[in-house]
Amino acid sequence: MTQYKRTKMLEIIWRLRAKVLNDEAELRALIAAVVALPGMNATHYDLNRKGQWRRYELTHTVVDALTQRTQLLVMHDQGVEDERTRPQAMIALGKHGEQPTVIVRVPDTPGAARQMIERWDGLYEAIELESTFITSAARRIALTDAGLDLPAISGALAMGWAPGSIPSGLRRLERAKYECTPIAVDKLSTHWRVDFGLAPVDGAEIAPGTPYSAALSDLNERLLQG
Repeated sequence: MTQYKRTKMLEIIWRLRAKVLNDEAELRALIAAVVALPGMNATHYDLNRKGQWRRYELTHTVVDALTQRTQLLVMHDQGVEDERTRPQAMIALGKHGEQPTVIVRVPDTPGAARQMIERWDGLYEAIELESTFITSAARRIALTDAGLDLPAISGALAMGWAPGSIPSGLRRLERAKYECTPIAVDKLSTHWRVDFGLAPVDGAEIAPGTPYSAALSDLNERLLQG
């Protein structure tokens, strides 16, 4: 627990609708969006975890990812020596039938998560996203310490889905259940968004029987419905 609190990292997960990332313009837009994330300073990249780090430059990275039989592209800030706090991005291109996915870890600095969420409209317009997630170890620990078993939520601070990918359970939710909680469910032009509240939470706030706890449990069940 102490280690997670000390490192304070955010994890961002993007899942894409494309079957494979093999279009130059699409991959360029995706990588550009990744390196523009708050705290994501990419200095070097590696292909297929070979440990052959090359200095990051957008065009060179895109070309290498498309021509070197690349299944996994990793980018990081080589200037940060501690791996626990080093910004890093991994892009699975979907060349073995898996869903193309991006996983990014950046420092959990004040305002970073909010800044990311406020950019989601433009992100869904620029990239063929199916879903977006922002999670934090601190939130995951808080839920666990409160005795909440919420596998569909885990440490999520916010989740978003493209209109065609919205979990069916969310379409039937009763908004009145969330009025006395920090949770906001918004239907926007480019995506649906669940904001779980970004402020740190304590055990009393999410203890079983509280409105916040009941709302989280309700959302967890709806997300499990698919």
